[in-house]
Amino acid sequence: MKKSIQLVALLLTVVMGSCTGGKDKAATEHVVEKPKVKVADVKARPVDQIQEYTATVEAEAKNNIAPSSPVRIDQIFVEVGDRVSKGQKLVQMDAANLKQIDNESGEIPVTVTLKGRWKVVETPYCKVVSEDKKQTVLRFLCKDGASYEVELEK
Repeated sequence: MKKSIQLVALLLTVVMGSCTGGKDKAATEHVVEKPKVKVADVKARPVDQIQEYTATVEAEAKNNIAPSSPVRIDQIFVEVGDRVSKGQKLVQMDAANLKQIDNESGEIPVTVTLKGRWKVVETPYCKVVSEDKKQTVLRFLCKDGASYEVELEK
């Protein structure tokens, strides 16, 4: 009897094993491969925040600065790029030329020296006398206290 129980148990095991229908093979074949990942240490370091752009800078307003009388400028009190306020003294006029103001009909040459190299469009009344890296010298022919507009470009 003991042998018959063992035989029945063996047959049941064989029958049950054959009923799976090969699902184990399909399950083992459908294993998804995991992606390989590199591991790196995180380190703090400075990152440059520099960006370069090309632009054109234009003035909001143009100011024509000219003496009311045609005289030579003796001393300049401001630099290019300085902020100025109303009533601030910008230049000192040459005292010797101030005596010539009564000559209303003659042309008087006025020489202006600008610090740095400037590009100037020459006109009949404005000529570039000399220019180098340190300074640009302009000569104006003034008559009757007329003012002239000149465009300067660095």
